[in-house]
Amino acid sequence: MARPHAAFEAAVYTLLADHITGAAVYQDVPDNYSGSTVTLADLDGEPLDAKDSTDWSLRLSVLSEVAAEERAPCIALMDQVFNLLHRARIIVPGWVFAITFEADNVALDEGGASYVGTSFFRAIALSSN
Repeated sequence: MARPHAAFEAAVYTLLADHITGAAVYQDVPDNYSGSTVTLADLDGEPLDAKDSTDWSLRLSVLSEVAAEERAPCIALMDQVFNLLHRARIIVPGWVFAITFEADNVALDEGGASYVGTSFFRAIALSSN
């Protein structure tokens, strides 16, 4: 049974990297990078229905981090992510992904120098094979 995780992550990364402005998009932020970032974080999945199902439910968290003294720039970056992913339908070889927004939060980081927003998305991955 094929798993959709890698195809989903690659498709979301490409979509965000092609359209996000004012921040770099990463799967793993380099240690020396100091600008605003959007990072694909946790990705969980489980097959739908029976054990032989080829369709999956996926949950992705996306981190938006902005060095700022107030929350508004982080929320603006999170809005870009929301507008790109909520109700998106992405078709790639072997899969159709239907994505919806679930929840988000934004908080001051431990050092107090930046805000980090976490957005959660659910995707239904339908096998097109």
